[in-house]
Amino acid sequence: MKKIFLVGVACVLCALRCLGANFDECLEARRDARVRAFLDVIAHAEGTYLYGVLGYSARYPMRWFNGFGQHPGYVSVKKRSGQVARYSASGRYMFLVKTWDYLEKKLGLSDFGPLSQDVGAIALLAQKGALKALRADNFERAVLLANKTWATFPGSPYGQTTTTMPELKRLFSDRLVYYRGGGVL
Repeated sequence: MKKIFLVGVACVLCALRCLGANFDECLEARRDARVRAFLDVIAHAEGTYLYGVLGYSARYPMRWFNGFGQHPGYVSVKKRSGQVARYSASGRYMFLVKTWDYLEKKLGLSDFGPLSQDVGAIALLAQKGALKALRADNFERAVLLANKTWATFPGSPYGQTTTTMPELKRLFSDRLVYYRGGGVL
């Protein structure tokens, strides 16, 4: 019982420290099976999960970019109406270029590679308080705290099509079993 309590205290302390979004602390949080499972939940909601590792090089609207040297920036797409729309959502977690620029500076990220994307997503979770909720085993609260960052989460105010809480919970439970069994991200 003491050991479980101490591990729980360590998780909460790490979550509190990670609110400052230190790269090493977020990297440490990535070792937690709950955090890795939640990263898969974000990728699922954003439409990149089924692409596996290729999801790290996805950009909206479901195109691909080459190289992880930096965020790929904006892409212009001609719509059926003839209007041109500009999008910047890219990577496994669909980071907007302005969000990535912020994370890059705050965390000292030097590329847009898979590890940097994971750490960036964890920093955003920490900033919203979702990491703390997740590590306290409150999955639904974590989703609701993160729904202003990921517009495809239930309850998001942005008007996009969202995933359902039961769908996300099922995936989270499945992935948690996978990671606790030694699976890798």
